[in-house]
Amino acid sequence: MAEPSKPDQLVAEGRLLAAQQRNTSALRKYEEALALDPAHERAWLAKAILLEDLERPDDALACYDALLRLQPDNLAAHSNRAGLLVQQGRIGEARAALDHALTLYPEHPVLLANRQQLPEE
Repeated sequence: MAEPSKPDQLVAEGRLLAAQQRNTSALRKYEEALALDPAHERAWLAKAILLEDLERPDDALACYDALLRLQPDNLAAHSNRAGLLVQQGRIGEARAALDHALTLYPEHPVLLANRQQLPEE
């Protein structure tokens, strides 16, 4: 079995630290992973989710946006980004984000349900 890459190892360490509520250390691990591999999907996602937990929504959105520039069809980034926009009351932007994600994944049940649950503006 192959050894995990250094960025994978750093993300795993970051997740463990986040689970222990050692958020500053976890964030540092994700940033180290991204310094080694700026296109590392799991590092961008983990960092964004942690930033959401730390109530830093603008920073989390920047992470989702960065990941979507690298991987425009990343389902988790689209879905999480839309959810965060809803939490911020940015319903029009969330609707547009979900509509775009549905062009990529037209039958995805979570995306469809989230789109149907959006309040009208």
